[in-house]
Amino acid sequence: MIHPKTCKAVVLERYNEPLVIREVPIPETLEPGAILVRIELASVCGSDVHLWTGELAQLVTQDLPLVPGHEMVGRIVEFGEGVSHDSVGNALAVGDRILWSHASCGKCHNCKVLNQPTLCTERKFYGFTRSLHTPPYLNGGFAEYCYVLPTSGVVRIPDEVKSEWASSVGCALRTVMNGFDRLDDIGGLGFMDTVVVQGAGPLGLYTTAVCSRRGPGTIIVIGGPPNRLEVARRWGATATVPIEDYPTPAARIARVKELTDGKGASVVFEMSGAHHAFAEGLEMAALGGKYVSVGPVGGPPTPIPAEMITRKNLTIAGVFSADIKHYYRGLEFVRRYRHEIDFDLLISSSYAMADVNAAIDNMHHFRDVKSVLRIQSDTP
Repeated sequence: MIHPKTCKAVVLERYNEPLVIREVPIPETLEPGAILVRIELASVCGSDVHLWTGELAQLVTQDLPLVPGHEMVGRIVEFGEGVSHDSVGNALAVGDRILWSHASCGKCHNCKVLNQPTLCTERKFYGFTRSLHTPPYLNGGFAEYCYVLPTSGVVRIPDEVKSEWASSVGCALRTVMNGFDRLDDIGGLGFMDTVVVQGAGPLGLYTTAVCSRRGPGTIIVIGGPPNRLEVARRWGATATVPIEDYPTPAARIARVKELTDGKGASVVFEMSGAHHAFAEGLEMAALGGKYVSVGPVGGPPTPIPAEMITRKNLTIAGVFSADIKHYYRGLEFVRRYRHEIDFDLLISSSYAMADVNAAIDNMHHFRDVKSVLRIQSDTP
């Protein structure tokens, strides 16, 4: 297959400085099992903002300069030897749109014995860690092309799912799907439950949408700004707690108790990552409640009133990233409920690649719910 020798890519050279566009080599040959894709679009994640500020370096080792981006939709340009189907058995062809997971080794104890590839100690992350000088160079989604590693899970995007929707499935919704798997491990969610969702970013909003299709009569979303809370209401929240109106933990806890007849929530999702949120959520949880923690991935040490976990007999599940099965389930959720849930509400702004710094800034300051970079100029 003939393709260019180089392509344009957004590059992070130094933290807290403007991203730049550079020419990056495209690998001339593909190793067996790899796929070369032409990126159609990529959405901007809160993690991309934390990458730019340097906060994410506390969690994962980074080798600058690098190409950011891990929520992207690519169309297949070329296959490495041995690739014919995606990870769930769909036949693949040149031109198909796909999502792909970070690349776990498939050989270590966590991958093979625990069957938890998200905990692979050799996992290769797109858009976070590897220098653009390290082959295969195109290691992130903010570029015209990307190299899909042989051990990445791959799933073909259904025709009914817009690329804008699919890109956010590739991080927020797939992680939420893993969160519901973890919740099912500790007792699940039923129609008698009351739910609190801490955070109104994409993680919290998708959690609200999935909860709304699993039956609880009360879904309380805490967060802001108002445009995000409006999406939460449109996606199934029965009540919202704006942080502008309830600026302290004590005020938010009191409001949740008021909305739950003094009992607290039987299920709490921490989706914000805010420094104070985990301890705050413990206060909001009802006796015997379940707590799913997804948001905290770095930052300063978090004080936790451990005695509350014991006294309330709480069950806590941590969630880190997702496997390819969660990408598939996320796409199926969007495909199935696309006529009932307005997924377009999540995408607040669209930018050309040259305007990437505006996209990062607007996500950083919560002006956008979700920004999308249209990598190819011919993308509608």
